Amino acid sequence: DGVLQKLLPYGKHTYTVIAPLYESTGGEIMISQERVMTNIELTPGFGFLDITSSPVVADVYLNGEKVGNTPLITQRLPKGSAKIRLVSELYQPVEREVYVPNKGDTLTYPIVMSPNFAEMEFVTEQDVSIYINDKKMANGIWKDKLVEGLYKIEARKPGHRSIMKSVKVVKGQNQKIEFDKLTPVYGKVDISTGSLANVKVLI
Repeated sequence: DGVLQKLLPYGKHTYTVIAPLYESTGGEIMISQERVMTNIELTPGFGFLDITSSPVVADVYLNGEKVGNTPLITQRLPKGSAKIRLVSELYQPVEREVYVPNKGDTLTYPIVMSPNFAEMEFVTEQDVSIYINDKKMANGIWKDKLVEGLYKIEARKPGHRSIMKSVKVVKGQNQKIEFDKLTPVYGKVDISTGSLANVKVLI
């Protein structure tokens, strides 16, 4: 509890004080007939990290363990090296090795996240469905952000031939892609009768 009372034989004694997250310390005391009182002040061996991110909120991982979201002030951390990782959708992950201060000090660590997306717009006829990687996203027009990568974009309409495009999304390079009109699918019907007859075909 921070207090030690103990009977010791007369003479010189050495002591060491150890506490979690504090710098250990020690010294000497002389025991005589008079009661000896020694006040020892420990130096904090911990610090704090004040982590912020812009332009978005990010998940914060400390030494591989998620500890919260930005902005974040950590709990007490032992002084020394620590690894932080920030992750946010549509942005490139950021990894840094930082040094946690001691004496209860706080290290302010602002991080700028780099975009990993492009603004994409796909345009087709109003009654045509737009699919991205086989998932229906919209009819007619779809406009939003996509993470850098290769995508399969399709324009589909019942009774028509679909149009498929392979689109490479590069971060920072916005694109607008328009689809041609879809071509109707026609079939051929051959009808023959054994005699003269009136034939009606309903489609």
